[in-house]
Amino acid sequence: MIIGFTGTREGLTPGQLGELSEFLHECQEEVCEFHHGGCIGADTLFHALTQQYQKPRIIYPSDLPDYLQGNCELDREDRRLPVDRPLIRNRKIVEACDVLLACPKGPEELHSGTWATVRYGRAAQKRIMIFYPDGHVDEEKGAK
Repeated sequence: MIIGFTGTREGLTPGQLGELSEFLHECQEEVCEFHHGGCIGADTLFHALTQQYQKPRIIYPSDLPDYLQGNCELDREDRRLPVDRPLIRNRKIVEACDVLLACPKGPEELHSGTWATVRYGRAAQKRIMIFYPDGHVDEEKGAK
C-alpha cells in the first residue's frame, strides 16, 4: 500500500497526531511507501512520524518560498522529486497513492490546498482518511 499525505501548514493537533499514529501503526505491515509534499507544518511532522518505519518516503517539493519548505531529512531509500507548483505536486501525490491521509485545519473550505487535494482524491476515487483537529476520523472509500 502506498500512502499519500496532505495537511495544513499549521501542523497537527494532538488529536490528529494520535489518530494518525494509531492508523500508521495498525497498517505498517501493508505500507511500502509514504508520499508527501515536504512543506512546513503537517508534512514535516508526518515525515518525522514515518521515520520509525523502514519504508521509503517520497517527497514532492513545490515552488513555495524557502520559508514554507519543511525540514525533511532524507535517509534510507527516500527520494526528493523535482520541484512543481503546489497544486500539481498535490495531484501527483494523489495519483501515486492507494490511500490519501488528510489533516485539515478545520471543516471543508474552498481556498485550502489540503481540501483541494481531498477533492482531487475523491474525483480519482481514492480511499481517503480525513483526520480532523478534534481527533475525529472520517473514511471515504473510493472505487479503486
